[in-house]
Amino acid sequence: MALAPGAIAAIVICSFIAFVFLTIKCLSCCAIIVRQEKAVCIESMGRFKRVLPPGLHWLTPIVEHPRTLVWKKVTYDGSGQVRITDTSTPYIDMREDVFIMNNVDVFSQDHIALQVSCFIIFNIEDAYKCVYEIENLHGAIFNTAQSQLNEIFADIPFIHSLSAQKRINQAMKQKFSQTFANWGVRIHQLEILKIYPTQMIKTLENQMVQERTRRSDLIIADAEREAVRLESEGTKIVLQNRGIGEQEVIKKTSEGQAQAQMLQAEAEADALKKMQQQLEKDGVTYTDYVTTERYTRAVWGVGGRSTNRKITLPFIKKNVNGLLGKGGSNKPAGKGKYADLE
Repeated sequence: MALAPGAIAAIVICSFIAFVFLTIKCLSCCAIIVRQEKAVCIESMGRFKRVLPPGLHWLTPIVEHPRTLVWKKVTYDGSGQVRITDTSTPYIDMREDVFIMNNVDVFSQDHIALQVSCFIIFNIEDAYKCVYEIENLHGAIFNTAQSQLNEIFADIPFIHSLSAQKRINQAMKQKFSQTFANWGVRIHQLEILKIYPTQMIKTLENQMVQERTRRSDLIIADAEREAVRLESEGTKIVLQNRGIGEQEVIKKTSEGQAQAQMLQAEAEADALKKMQQQLEKDGVTYTDYVTTERYTRAVWGVGGRSTNRKITLPFIKKNVNGLLGKGGSNKPAGKGKYADLE
């Protein structure tokens, strides 16, 4: 069965695309580009074969492959914290790098505990040694540098350790250059960032805690004092308002009482005025009226204490007969006679 011309063309195109793809894949696996100041260790069937310098190189497919190097990069982030980044790459950086060491505990010659922070400037000179001569290059550099610092500071008094930068660099190069050279690493210098006595650090920490405690106590005391002041001002305002209210009540009460007394006095004056007018109509003086009123009250007082309500008056005063006669019997009393009050 013959294939159609279109099917044959499709098969040819697909085959060509597959061939191009496989060719590119093989070239990408066989070709490797090494950048400037980098190196790559090549293994052939699991054995070291050569170190590739910068440039374009071709590898034998399946047989040759690059060896990776595991490294830890220590850096500082924006907040000043140390960040350790694990990297695994076949490209070995031959440039100078900085190895940071923070808060390494050492002892000086006069047995003073110190905390030292420093960084080491180094570079890799032999790619083969740093890959095959040491299993953990980062840990080896850190532990060796720490032991170096212990040995160096053990020979230096504390008073001289603050200005012993040059001496520390010379000791590093003289005593431990060969150790690092066996790993393909060259140490250029060790820079001291800070040296603190451990006891001084504890003292500074205690001072910082005490200072913060003192500030917090001051803030609390200020807040309590402000609260007492505000409470006192509030109590003062309440008392002032209460006093003003009481004064206003007393004032209003006094004004009301004065107004009531004035109205009562006006009413009494009006009553007296009307009484005076009535007395003048009856032809009686005010003195006679008062005398008669008191006399009558006295008589009624005596009568109120007795069961006999009949009282015999020994005399009838002139012009009083009319006043008494209204409250007594309807019989008029003659001159010199006795008058009866019931």
